[in-house]
Amino acid sequence: MEMGVGRDGMSVMCDIFNMPPPCHPNVWKHHVTALYEAHKKAVSGQLQEATDKVFSRHSDNESGVGEIAVSYDGTWSKRVYTANFGIGFVISADTGEVLDYDFESKICRECQIAKKDLGEDSPEFDIWFGGHQEQCTQTHTCSSGSMECSIAKKIWGRANVKPGKLTAQHQKEQISIMQQAKMAVLYHSCELIDDKERHKFCPSGPDSWCSHKREGKFQRKDHHLDAVFLEFLVPEFKRVSHYSLLLRCLPGYSQNVNESLNSLVWNHALKHRFKGPRFIEIAAMSAVLAFNCGAASRQDVMKAANIPGGEFTLEGCKKMKCDKDEALCKEGKVEEKGKKEENQRSQACSKPIERLLADNDSEDSDSEESDDAPLAHFISKRQ
Repeated sequence: MEMGVGRDGMSVMCDIFNMPPPCHPNVWKHHVTALYEAHKKAVSGQLQEATDKVFSRHSDNESGVGEIAVSYDGTWSKRVYTANFGIGFVISADTGEVLDYDFESKICRECQIAKKDLGEDSPEFDIWFGGHQEQCTQTHTCSSGSMECSIAKKIWGRANVKPGKLTAQHQKEQISIMQQAKMAVLYHSCELIDDKERHKFCPSGPDSWCSHKREGKFQRKDHHLDAVFLEFLVPEFKRVSHYSLLLRCLPGYSQNVNESLNSLVWNHALKHRFKGPRFIEIAAMSAVLAFNCGAASRQDVMKAANIPGGEFTLEGCKKMKCDKDEALCKEGKVEEKGKKEENQRSQACSKPIERLLADNDSEDSDSEESDDAPLAHFISKRQ
């Protein structure tokens, strides 16, 4: 399951290594059911821990209600209009952990076989379906595109929560702050004669990013714009500061963590190979455990399935954690290096153009500006 291959994939691996084939398909099915129950037990306990953690930070002891900011996103096994399976995840914006999930399927393999053998409209099928209904994996009968909304309704329904939002007055206050911040960027960067006019939108106080408001001093920089640009840029800044646009930006959250979790699901259940609904749901639960707890979470599944872990199991989990930490460290170094190079390019581009017009007959020909001397000499000749 962790490798994203089923019994057929294991058969190929056994053939290559000259090993006996896996167990009979019926026995394999029983093993999958046992692993499904083990994942169910492990993920339910982990989700409860994640919920208790975030609820303890935001709960109101009097009402017993917690105002928790979350992000929700759905993912499909294929393109939306052709997908047979859909999964939805709710992730806390505070802790970054999965708080809940749900899964829906449009197919049931056993129902398909029974309809073919017994006939969909036959009394025998009705009798058979009466005993099979509780185990049926077909939980969605509408369009594939409606799975995301359907899963969201189920999650919010059983959690007994309501999506919250800011009051109208609070929205106006926050949007006004954002509008002022946008205009502060423009006016602060334009060389106006009146400092009071230039810094009227900049935030006040000792923690202000504006040195004029913070210390009463302001140093001119080469990248500051001439005041003539203000006439052309003010309409554009007002356009991007429109109330309706900022209203959509007000929450300030992204779905990057959701997309990361979605990719983790399909690493366990590859999209280009068909997998049954039980396999897809196991992949979703495995992704939740790995996302919240890391590679060590597989030990919880093994414990729930009464499979004892050994020395190599622990070493494998530790190695995966070390590899992940090393990758994150390298990513941080690359990002830091990129920022450093960007700053160097910015400083190089901000050098005044007067350097290019410097006198080529300067006495100090070995100075750092000597590289620009031929160009300056050429410009002076053309003039």
